[in-house]
Amino acid sequence: MHTTQVRELKAFGRVVQSRSRDLVLLKTIEETLAQLDEELVQLKMANTAADEFIVALKNHDIGSILDEDVDVVGVFEQARDHIGTYFEKISRCHISAVNDSELHDEDGVVEAFASIQEEAAELHNKLNTLAWLIGEGIADTQKPLEGEFTSAADLFATME
Repeated sequence: MHTTQVRELKAFGRVVQSRSRDLVLLKTIEETLAQLDEELVQLKMANTAADEFIVALKNHDIGSILDEDVDVVGVFEQARDHIGTYFEKISRCHISAVNDSELHDEDGVVEAFASIQEEAAELHNKLNTLAWLIGEGIADTQKPLEGEFTSAADLFATME
C-alpha cells in the first residue's frame, strides 16, 4: 500500500467514525425529544385540570366539604414546590441545550425545553392559586374568634 493510500484509508476511517457519532447524536436527540414531548403532554393535561378546578373552586363553597384529616392546602403547596424544583432542573437543561455546540436550531431540543419551562411555570402558578383558593374556602367556614385581644399572646391563647 502506498503512503497516499494509507492516508486516504485513515481519512476514510475518520469520516466513518465522525458519521457514526453523528448517528448516535441524532438518536440521542430523537430520544430526548420523545421524552420531552411526553413531559409536555403531561404538563398540559395537568394545566387543563388545574384550570377546571380553579373555575370550580371560584364557583362553589369548598371549605365545608373538605376532609379535615387531609391537609389539601399542604398537598397543593407541596406539589407547587415540586414543580418549582422541576422548573429549575428544566431551566438548567435548557441552558445546557442552548450552549451545546452540537445542537442546531432545527433539532428542536432548545424549543422543546422552552415549551416545558413555560408549561411548568404555568402549572406552578395554578397550583399556588389552588392552594390559596382552598385555604380561603376553609377560612370562610371557620367561626371567628369572639372578643377583643390586646396582644398577640392573648390571641394565640384563645386559638389553642
